[in-house]
Amino acid sequence: MPSVSPAGAAGPGGLPRPRSEAGLAGLAALLRAPGRALIALDYDGTLAPIVGDPMAARPHPGAAAALRRLAPMAGTLAVITGRPAPEAVAVGGLDQVPGLIVLGSYGRQRWEAGRLTAPPAPPAPG
Repeated sequence: MPSVSPAGAAGPGGLPRPRSEAGLAGLAALLRAPGRALIALDYDGTLAPIVGDPMAARPHPGAAAALRRLAPMAGTLAVITGRPAPEAVAVGGLDQVPGLIVLGSYGRQRWEAGRLTAPPAPPAPG
């Protein structure tokens, strides 16, 4: 179990200190076996700011570089978005992140290594 730091102080590895025992346990598990971790991030509002025109939403400076550094450390690195997956990949430059999975249309589409997959559309009613 990681050492508990005073509130507001840095926790294990210089990371922010979790506020609950469950958070401490989760962080300890992540630090113990990062290769088994799934790290999933939202595109709009996390990697890129919310803006009036979604096509103008570009990742924060350094976001793609941070994802490239993070990718080899995690078991799975994913971006989840309500956008179509190819749009998020193109607008965000996410094709530059090795091993990244992009789940678009709230998980209906999966982009991985340049390949897009999705289940067939449901039949039209009636």
